Amino acid sequence: MPSPVYEYGPSSRHLGDTQLSSGEVRDEVRAYLASPELLHGSAAAFIRVRFFRMNQEDFAKAIGVSRTSVTRWEAAHRLLPMQDYLLRAYVLGSLAKDTKAPKEICDLAASILSGFRVAKPARKPNR
Repeated sequence: MPSPVYEYGPSSRHLGDTQLSSGEVRDEVRAYLASPELLHGSAAAFIRVRFFRMNQEDFAKAIGVSRTSVTRWEAAHRLLPMQDYLLRAYVLGSLAKDTKAPKEICDLAASILSGFRVAKPARKPNR
């Protein structure tokens, strides 16, 4: 099976595609999570609208950011690394509560976290 092309996410499906079943939405979200690339704004919007079925205000409260932040994420070509990490962590937490395959979720979380590097704090200049 050839590797998918991630122009705007794992598939070319549009945010408003009503033909997706809940299983297909879950598969789409898992494909976004498994992608080694930083998520696109369209992926953040897809996850919020189709997976969580939340408006921007409720989603922002759920993940602890402002609604303006969510709006900016969804308008971005690519999310910043910390935004990507926060969104993936929130989705993984939700999947872990819902799924009957926790090993799969744990493996997915481990693969995501292995690619995340915390920046070292900047040194204060000597005076």
